[in-house]
Amino acid sequence: MLQINPGRGINLSNNPKVYEKEAYCKEYRSLNKEMKTHLKFENQGILLQLISRFLEANYFKSGHNNSIPSKILDNMNYIQLNLSGDLAVEQLAA
Repeated sequence: MLQINPGRGINLSNNPKVYEKEAYCKEYRSLNKEMKTHLKFENQGILLQLISRFLEANYFKSGHNNSIPSKILDNMNYIQLNLSGDLAVEQLAA
């Protein structure tokens, strides 16, 4: 993800209040607006793959039925609908 999203990085902090500083968010919003469409789709594909691996490894193998939890579906839909906008961890967690 970092390779196809130059100018971005991972803010290394264990404190969630420090994780998303406004300065980083502003800069990333600006970069999002300039991002080419094919890279937005590539990012979306990578995120969906990561979500699918999580479900496969942790959810379906634990004996649950084969339906995807609504919270995961809500997040997947939100990501798809807001791919060109601002995606914040706080919004996805909510």
